[in-house]
Formats: sequence, C-alpha cells, structure tokens
Amino acid sequence: MNFFNRATNAVETMGKNVSKAAKDNMEIMKCSSAIDSCKEKIELVYMEIGERYYNTEGEVSKEEFSDLFTEIENNQKQIEELENKIKSLKQVMTCKVCGAELSKDAKFCRYCGSKVKDIVVSPSSGLECWNCHSPLRGDERFCASCGAKIEVEVDEEQSEMEKVEKV
Repeated sequence: MNFFNRATNAVETMGKNVSKAAKDNMEIMKCSSAIDSCKEKIELVYMEIGERYYNTEGEVSKEEFSDLFTEIENNQKQIEELENKIKSLKQVMTCKVCGAELSKDAKFCRYCGSKVKDIVVSPSSGLECWNCHSPLRGDERFCASCGAKIEVEVDEEQSEMEKVEKV
C-alpha cells in the first residue's frame, strides 16, 4: 500500500508541475504577443511623427509631438514590464554588464565573468568546471558558480569541445 501511495503522490506532483509549466508557457506567449503589439504601435507612432513633421509648415517644436512621445514612452514601459514578467516566469535574469540571460542560481556571468546575484545555469552539455566541478553548458567563458575562466579548444579528432584548465 505504501508503494502505491508514494507512486500516486509522485504522479500528482508531476501533474501539478506539468500544469504549472503549461500555464507559465501560455503566459509567456501572451506576454510575447503583447510585446509585439506594443512594438507595432511604436512603429505606427513613428510614422505619425514623420507624417506630422512632413506636413508641418515652418518651424517645428517638440511640444507639437508631445502626445506621440508620451505614447512611445508608455509602450516602451509596457514592453519593459512584460519582458520582466517573462524573465520572472522563465526564472532568469540578465547580466547587468554584458546583457546575457542567466538563470537564478549563478553567482557569476558565464560570458563576461561579472559577479551576479540571484541567477542559475541550466547544464546540458555534460561538461564541468575545472575548478569547482559545477556543470557547464559548453558555451560559457566563465563558470557561473565560482567565476573561474573557462577556455575551450576544438579537438580535431573528436570534433567536440573540451575545456582547458586555465586560471
């Protein structure tokens, strides 16, 4: 009986995780669509600015376009909010130095080596850091866990990337 209870609990937990992931993916798609819509609105406003400018006779002042500038700024703010929501749903952050997308638990950016807080690496390559043995994806320049510099070289016989121990 105990085995069946554990199996049932495991299946229920897995089902909840799949359901949450599906909801998150749907929300990400909605946010992406809203971002595209905001970008289209911005493009239309740019065209309106150009048309107004072209049709204006004499001196043109910024005040004549203030309503359109406000509309662009509002759409840009909305895009930023939606992008932050997507990052939250994906559980990622952006390196403040190089702009690379990193996941939550990383202590260092895997591309520029800058120290970051509250970010993670999702390993899939089977490689590991020469210094701390944390998993690597294979495209890092620095370990996300300890900050060690990772250098790679292509082995012509094996045609896959291998790390070289360097400090």
